[in-house]
Amino acid sequence: MALEILDSKTGTLREFHPADPEIVRMYVCGPTVYADAHIGHARSYVSFDVMRRYLEFKGHRVRMVVNITDVDDVIDQKAAGRGEKPEVLAARYEERFLEDLRTLNVRPSYANPRVSENVPSMIGIIEKLNEEGYVYEVDGNHYFRTTLPGGYGQLTHERPEDLLADEPTMEDRENPFDFLIWKKSKEGVASWDSSLGAGRPGWHIQCYGIMRGALGDSIDIHGGGEDLKFPHHESNILISLAHMGKDAIGYHVHNGFMTLGKEKMSKSLGNFVRLRDVFERFGGSVVRFYLLRPHYRETIDYDEDDIEKAQQDLDLILGFEGGLKEVERGGEPRGSVEEEIAHYRKRFMDSMDNDFGTPGAIRALLDFAGSEKISPDELRMTEARLALGVLNEADSILGLTGAD
Repeated sequence: MALEILDSKTGTLREFHPADPEIVRMYVCGPTVYADAHIGHARSYVSFDVMRRYLEFKGHRVRMVVNITDVDDVIDQKAAGRGEKPEVLAARYEERFLEDLRTLNVRPSYANPRVSENVPSMIGIIEKLNEEGYVYEVDGNHYFRTTLPGGYGQLTHERPEDLLADEPTMEDRENPFDFLIWKKSKEGVASWDSSLGAGRPGWHIQCYGIMRGALGDSIDIHGGGEDLKFPHHESNILISLAHMGKDAIGYHVHNGFMTLGKEKMSKSLGNFVRLRDVFERFGGSVVRFYLLRPHYRETIDYDEDDIEKAQQDLDLILGFEGGLKEVERGGEPRGSVEEEIAHYRKRFMDSMDNDFGTPGAIRALLDFAGSEKISPDELRMTEARLALGVLNEADSILGLTGAD
């Protein structure tokens, strides 16, 4: 069975074919590093880590990039409030973010490029867009003409009037939904020189510039949370159409919201559960398993009772694995047992081939662990080794134990 991925742009399952058969290029929008990550952030990076792992399991070389936004007004404000330099605050929270990913057994990215290190390339793109008429100036700030490359709605299929614009002050723009692409400099914050004056790039051009600089003109999978569809990822598409004449993304993939009391988790709103606080009670492996039990596109409402249930299920699988390792009974594998083991392996892989279906894959593992036909008390060593092989494959994909 071939892997199929639901593309957010088309809303359909599409068989996965990378632009380059040698390397799969993945870009996942990274954090703005001004505070500790919450569990909603973990949901996104665990989801895309499993996608990356499964692609590698199927024989692809994967080049996955997660950017670090270390230039932002919120970082400047937080740093000023603490009496420290923005780059010091950003570096501290970047390292804490990467530590959190290690606790979750998220494999290191191919690169974690920072905005601050990639501004010159962004300036080059902005200047080119300006020369071609996609950019205009208002009081020193420069905006992107969103209507020229087709306007919003190409990803969400909704009118921008029905969604929120990304900037609160819009009176002077040609179009109220045109976004800030170059922000004029302010005293006391980092800025760069350009033909458009001193300033720094806006959020949308930051990701586009880093993505293209790190991965080239074709990105197979562009990922992030559902909240990034508009305006961020819609804007990335418009920049790509203006700059390259095409949407550089093969598959637009988004994970569902993480909510708290049915309200979306958000650092800016103060409605979140800090990831490190969850680690103190449950540990990284259990949190990871909890996040993988629903499908990556489903909404999860944070519930510690569900985490405790996840711990019980994970213990069941790990206990089954431990029992298999202790089997010493001799004899050749029986055909009926081999068929039973193959059945559960197929269920697991078929679920993963269906848009990285971790719920079905995990259900297959739980049924595998509970099958009377594959009880460690009844197995021969040769059969136990076959069963362990299936669990090891599953672990390499789900990343539950950190054994890979």
